[in-house]
Amino acid sequence: MQRVGSSSKTSRPAGVIIDLFFANFGIEDEVLQAASVAEIATGISLPIVQAEDLIALKLLAVSNRNRPRDSEDVLNLIEAVPGDRLERTRELLKLMEDRRPVTARGLNELLDELIETADQSQS
Repeated sequence: MQRVGSSSKTSRPAGVIIDLFFANFGIEDEVLQAASVAEIATGISLPIVQAEDLIALKLLAVSNRNRPRDSEDVLNLIEAVPGDRLERTRELLKLMEDRRPVTARGLNELLDELIETADQSQS
């Protein structure tokens, strides 16, 4: 199967938005191993990534495209994820940097900046 660098959003009749990623981030195996499987419709199950893993994926999108929506998503996820679970995010960012050094450079620093922004908005 060939992966391409894009994502697609679709919604079910109930209005649930599903964000599908089709990209090669270098951490797919780790993300999928940690994912839980959810039945989204009768007979249709999909892996659902952990929030701390989604932060890592979204950070790459923020660094590459700088879309405000991606930054908002990361800030919301940071607020929802307990701080100790962000270590998992940092591990994935390190793997991405090791495997994709050109595209993943500086992601831990970006995470630090967004954590600081999230902390300031909560105070």
